Amino acid sequence: MKKKIKKIFLGVTPVVLAGTSVIAAACGNQNDGKIEKVREKREITTPEAYIAPADRVAKLEKNNTFTLPEEDRGIGIVVVTDSGHVTDKSFNQSSWEAALAIQDQTKGNDGKPTVVVNNIEPTNSQYNAAYDAAFRSGAEIWVLTGFAHKGKIDTWIKRNATKLKTRDIKIFGIDFDLKGVDLGGFKKFYSLNFKINEASYIAGYAIAKFISENSNNKKLSSFGGGPFNGVTDYMTGYLKGILDWNTENPTKKVTHGTINLSSGFEPGTEMNAAINDTLAQKASVIYPVAGPATKSTLDILKSKNDNNTYVIGVDVDQSISLGTETKGRFLTSVLKDITQAVYDSILEVAFGNTKKVIFGNKQDAKGDFAQGWVGLAESTLTDEALRKKMNDNIKLAKEKFNGLSAEKKAFIDQDKAEMGGPNLQINDLVNKLVKKVNS
Repeated sequence: MKKKIKKIFLGVTPVVLAGTSVIAAACGNQNDGKIEKVREKREITTPEAYIAPADRVAKLEKNNTFTLPEEDRGIGIVVVTDSGHVTDKSFNQSSWEAALAIQDQTKGNDGKPTVVVNNIEPTNSQYNAAYDAAFRSGAEIWVLTGFAHKGKIDTWIKRNATKLKTRDIKIFGIDFDLKGVDLGGFKKFYSLNFKINEASYIAGYAIAKFISENSNNKKLSSFGGGPFNGVTDYMTGYLKGILDWNTENPTKKVTHGTINLSSGFEPGTEMNAAINDTLAQKASVIYPVAGPATKSTLDILKSKNDNNTYVIGVDVDQSISLGTETKGRFLTSVLKDITQAVYDSILEVAFGNTKKVIFGNKQDAKGDFAQGWVGLAESTLTDEALRKKMNDNIKLAKEKFNGLSAEKKAFIDQDKAEMGGPNLQINDLVNKLVKKVNS
């Protein structure tokens, strides 16, 4: 069934806003950027990109103490991606599923939704147009997924601070923060970040042990969407875990290939080139860090009749989200519990439910392994004996991480190649860690 999608044109580039029945209903009377709240008049429908609970990729523990206050009936949530789609079975979808869960949980006695949920997917980096569309949608809660919003949303907020304050809009940034940035007096920006380096360290240590003991090919590989911490934190933590394994086990070392950071986040020619470049290294493991790149990697492996290369998933358990056909390839997935974090944060900040306090008096949160905000999925390798070995290694690596000193854990989350060393630029850090692994 084809979905009806309304496009809002600004210049020559469209910004796609799905589930657009809210636009006409929510805007009310406009005057100097102020929009009267007419929630009771809004037409609230299920969004076109709705994902049935059985088809969602993230686990969520719902807050059963939460009920929607009567005065908030008709409130709007909009999810704005920085690239890609809210149905990417990875990063963007994780935030989208949090919004859908809130809409599902707040349905009326007639089974109809009482919270408006929409998504905006900027095209050709038209971020200002996307933020303008989000404002016109009438949504009071914005969820901005992805670090590419940084440097764009802050400028837009400063320019529109008065309008945002008038409408009492709350904005959540996922995988970036705006610490120290002048937002023109706007006080309701909240950042959610994840110490994914910690989970990646555990993955690196566990996988290095597994490959060193169970494969003749001791080489590992990775690639990513761009030279940003939102990408490279997966890799630097991973490399630090591998390095610790190699240091402790000098007769069982593994190596790592050069890392391509130019795949982008949209399936296509550029991404395929990065995948093929990485596969040409002939490693036993590939770690794609670019959202939908995992599926593209699996497709290319299939086209090459390559049944031997192991894969590491990202953000969600991609052994589940990408279907049963490829399940047996996954050593693990490195997880961010974005859905839970976004869900709990919206309930606290927008609705005053404090069963789980994410922010309290703060506006920046960074969750870690101990809190369960990052972690690893169990291995789903086809071979039962190998699967057990990998899961045993994950358990061992978790125990090792938990036993590390606070200083060591802090180092794992820093842009440093050595404890006590200087912070490095992203490309320099990645290259230096690869060199240290291979030395």
